[in-house]
Amino acid sequence: MDLSFNEDQQELRRSAQAFLEEHSSSEKVRAAMETEEGFDREVWAKIANEMGWPALPFAEEHGGYGLSVVDLVALLEETGRALLCGPFLSSVVIAGQVIEACATSEQKQEMLPGVASGETLATLALTEAAGGWDASSVSLVAQREGEEYVLSGTKTFVPDGGVADLFLVVARDEGSAGEEGIRV
Repeated sequence: MDLSFNEDQQELRRSAQAFLEEHSSSEKVRAAMETEEGFDREVWAKIANEMGWPALPFAEEHGGYGLSVVDLVALLEETGRALLCGPFLSSVVIAGQVIEACATSEQKQEMLPGVASGETLATLALTEAAGGWDASSVSLVAQREGEEYVLSGTKTFVPDGGVADLFLVVARDEGSAGEEGIRV
């Protein structure tokens, strides 16, 4: 079994390396970390508009390129190597994939084009004070009031929460426990 990247994935990596060498050097990472937002909006605009990275994993009907998870992994290896300061992981990889997995067709059409274009910065609010990542750790309650839900509780450690435009909040139905009653 061959687990190496194919030629297109290798080209994506080479392209990412060249871009990141210019825009994510140690000095630029340190400078971005010192800003209030924690990343450089101009670099993010280049990532979105010139490189098209946010669109990689999403279907064409949602403004994406429809590439595979393996293509995304090839890119993520390079962004990790360069310590890219930006909302790519929180918005595209985490929140974007939760939208793909959990949202209705209408919700996907509403949310994914903005994430795919890089205009909408999304994040997932999952963890709470205990810091757990499993369903039993979720205590924030979503109580239905008419057509809407009222959330009661606290989320912590929300990646890029200070800059996000769209928050996906993991909550549970009142009175539920364990894996039952979990919603986004």
